[in-house]
Amino acid sequence: MRPLALFISVLVVATACASNPPTKTAWAKPGADSEELEVARKACLSDPGDLQTQETSEWLNARLAGNRFVGCMEKRGWKRVSAP
Repeated sequence: MRPLALFISVLVVATACASNPPTKTAWAKPGADSEELEVARKACLSDPGDLQTQETSEWLNARLAGNRFVGCMEKRGWKRVSAP
């Protein structure tokens, strides 16, 4: 029974991945050009934000850093858009 459960789990995951391919995220700001985007991106990547000095997992640290980056970009007027 165990191999059957494993097979079904793999099949479900594979089907979900095939039906919902990941989308790329792009940034848009009315009237802005690619140079302005690069300036904002570099500034947000170098901004440490409100870092907390606590022991966390590597995954959580990456997630928090991503959230800080998105928040920084949005504060600068950039919006996330799906790219084809």
